[in-house]
Amino acid sequence: MTPCQRRQNGLSRAFDPRGRALRAGGPASNLAKGPTVSLEDVKKRFVEEVKLRAYDDRYIDKNEEREILQIAIQQGIGVEAARGALVQVCNTQGYVVETQVLSSVKKVIETFAENDGVISQKEFSDAVTICKKECQGKRNDQQCKKMVIEIIEDNSYKTKQGMFNHWYNTVKKEVGM
Repeated sequence: MTPCQRRQNGLSRAFDPRGRALRAGGPASNLAKGPTVSLEDVKKRFVEEVKLRAYDDRYIDKNEEREILQIAIQQGIGVEAARGALVQVCNTQGYVVETQVLSSVKKVIETFAENDGVISQKEFSDAVTICKKECQGKRNDQQCKKMVIEIIEDNSYKTKQGMFNHWYNTVKKEVGM
């Protein structure tokens, strides 16, 4: 039976260039695992990836973060270690990571919601201000409002509406949500 026939029949064994079967633990099994690199090497690569992706705005959004983390995972680094390394590299290089911003703003909104069960217009404005500060000017008012609204919506927080003042609906329309 030729190597092609073996693969077609579902017999998955590794073969050397001459068609001889390789033993488990041989050179082919090392290739299957992929190359593993040290965390320091990954950090060096992160510096280059961050510079490449955030060249224009010094801001790493969720999609860029996911792409960078996938590189680390492919190199054998765990997700949490890779995320920690990414945050460390970004802090050192002066870049903003969107997930860090969202995390800190979410904590603030949770605190506001725990006080009386609702988010007031002033608390919303405070959360937007905190978001802008965390973004270090990399996002404008509209983008920060949208981020705060997404956090409120995702966590089903209630907003305090006045009898004739529907500020939250107005803000949502303002940002296109």
